[in-house]
Amino acid sequence: QSAGTIAALRVEEQIVGRFYYRLPNAESCADVLDRVANFLDSLLAEGSAIETFDTCLLVTHGLTIRLLLMEILQWSVRTFETGYNPGN
Repeated sequence: QSAGTIAALRVEEQIVGRFYYRLPNAESCADVLDRVANFLDSLLAEGSAIETFDTCLLVTHGLTIRLLLMEILQWSVRTFETGYNPGN
């Protein structure tokens, strides 16, 4: 992608907001949150494996970690947008 295209996408993102903005052929944070919430619901559902074990380890990407925190801690979109992904 050209620098001009990237700059135009960033302007669009600022108008829409990082949480709701969807790059071409990609998901928005809101899209990923839907999947994260469904995963968390199934993980914690009655009769799930979590009832059998005391510990659960999730290995994932920074965005997914932040979205899990958003779901668990009931962050607003505004709160979510104040943070960035943790470094490696």
